[in-house]
Amino acid sequence: MTQATQAQDVQVNEIYNADGDYVVVTGRVVKPFYEFRSKTTGLDLVFYTRIYTVKKPNWAHAYLYARSEAERGLRSVNTAGSQFTIAVRRGSIVQFYYHTGSTRYVYTSKLVYGIVDGVSKAVIRHEYEDKDAIPPHRWEMVLELEGVKLIDTPSSEDRVKAEAELKNMNIWLSNSAEPWVLYDLYIIAKRLREEEAKQEAEVSLEEAGLVETTPANMQAVPIPQRELTVRLEEPTPVGAQAQGAQEAQAKPVVEKPRLVRVYALAMSLPTRHLIGVTEYEHEQGRVMEVRRWEGELAKIASRIEGIRRGAYERISRMFVYSEAFNMWIAVSEDAVKLASAIGEWVREQLRSLGLDKIKRINLDYYGVRAVPIYLEPMDAKALLESAIAKLRDDISQIQARIQEAEAEEKKKALTKLEGELNFRQALLEAFRKYLEQVSG
Repeated sequence: MTQATQAQDVQVNEIYNADGDYVVVTGRVVKPFYEFRSKTTGLDLVFYTRIYTVKKPNWAHAYLYARSEAERGLRSVNTAGSQFTIAVRRGSIVQFYYHTGSTRYVYTSKLVYGIVDGVSKAVIRHEYEDKDAIPPHRWEMVLELEGVKLIDTPSSEDRVKAEAELKNMNIWLSNSAEPWVLYDLYIIAKRLREEEAKQEAEVSLEEAGLVETTPANMQAVPIPQRELTVRLEEPTPVGAQAQGAQEAQAKPVVEKPRLVRVYALAMSLPTRHLIGVTEYEHEQGRVMEVRRWEGELAKIASRIEGIRRGAYERISRMFVYSEAFNMWIAVSEDAVKLASAIGEWVREQLRSLGLDKIKRINLDYYGVRAVPIYLEPMDAKALLESAIAKLRDDISQIQARIQEAEAEEKKKALTKLEGELNFRQALLEAFRKYLEQVSG
């Protein structure tokens, strides 16, 4: 799975790459998670598809990067019985991180990792006892994830070993994720590679006849099993066989429905945290992480957030966000060109800020691209209907804002809103026509 590629003067070394097909992960909140305060509670799923290093000749070190293809905040569905779905690549490394507390202290937290295999069912449980409550209360929290298999979470000792190993290889951490997250992902990727190499070696030995296959060995590599029904019958006369063959030829052949193509948006947009100065403060035996933006950094941080908003504004010209599936989608091939143009615009804007001179940042990491995905007709229909519902809601909101602008005689705002309305109505018509093709 490890490979090195050269692109001009940049050397990229792939440590892990989830390049499987897309599957749908279904989550269900069985028992909601305790929230001390909404602003100080984090409840997130992140799906990482790629871990790699980047090295340029003028760099003293290589840098470790992690790329996430999908993220899902769960606070909006944090009620008993709530469900959600998300389309992600098979083999993605899943990180579930929950924490709640005050602005200074974390009262309780839960960190879990998994791997997307499309068949397993992960059950995440967590308990917390609020001893300060009268009477004391114990919270039990449960989240189920269909299509995810839980894996061991790296320990603090594992992270220290990973830090030493990376330093010995002259690899430093990038700012693509928190340091402890990068250590965890490196450890997990290394474990997955070792497990894959072990399985390949076992298969090679079995094919060579050097290892006897036993049920115990079979359990090491889980393979989905099919149930076969064996029926023993009396020999059929030759005449009956010929008649049966003719009947089989006369039966119409039922074709399997063709997969439906849509374009999903894969993007990595910068935030102000890119240039935040991280400091650690000690209070009452606890270490608190604080990020600050002061002076010129505050101005640059504001411009970065402007670039992010501008990218989303451009994306919405052809892509629609489906809340049910937590993804941006498009139905036109022109969306591929648009996504590529937006990605280049983002990188040009970041270069104009001179970020690569302020910090060691690989600006090529950021961008936007459209990825074709192929879905079963029923899944595609549900996805398109969700996007159409979002477009109709957007149009209703724009029309209400137009009425307000007309009442207040704001001509400039009215012109902008009318243009936005035209874009949305044209996009709605394109999605409706595509849905008719899929349904027909």
